[in-house]
Amino acid sequence: MTAGPGKKHFSHGAASKVLGGWQLSGVHRYQKGSPLVINEFANSPNFTGGNFRFSVLPGVPLLSPNASSFQILNGADSGCTQNADGTWHANSTNNFFNCGAFLQPNADSLVTQRGYVFGNLPVTLSNIRSPGYINEDFAILKRTSITEGQSFIFKLDIPNAFNRHVFSGIDGNIFSSTFGVPGGGGHGVLNAPRQLQITLRYQF
Repeated sequence: MTAGPGKKHFSHGAASKVLGGWQLSGVHRYQKGSPLVINEFANSPNFTGGNFRFSVLPGVPLLSPNASSFQILNGADSGCTQNADGTWHANSTNNFFNCGAFLQPNADSLVTQRGYVFGNLPVTLSNIRSPGYINEDFAILKRTSITEGQSFIFKLDIPNAFNRHVFSGIDGNIFSSTFGVPGGGGHGVLNAPRQLQITLRYQF
């Protein structure tokens, strides 16, 4: 600031009390979302600890044709149901993921034919990410000098100033009714709602 006591402008009189001593600070965070993890495992022999993964059918897109119009808050079942041949079908038309892209490589009918196999689904899908983190915190401070060495300090803290809702990670459980929903069934968010805090301090 260039206004107020000891500054270039409005350094004396009533103007210095009203227009001087203001400070503005902020902490902003902009972060890309984390890669998606499909966090369910395919059927596997007991001795393996259940670490066989699903497969993705070649040439079939992972995202649903309805992904661009996916409604995360309308309560529709966006999960998938397994077919006897190890493929999947969608439980509703409101889907983010294309259930037809996944394969349970160790469905009972397939194991009977050729035994257990490892799926080809990666541990993480870097091309599909959870929502990014966007947040702005601001603080406004006004210092009003009374006498030399004494002043009143008014401060307004504004965390999450624009009241953004940053949803947590995408539900990667293919069996879940909220498969593909950021924040899962609880629609969890990572940042707190905007709450203003005002403090007044006498400094001497």
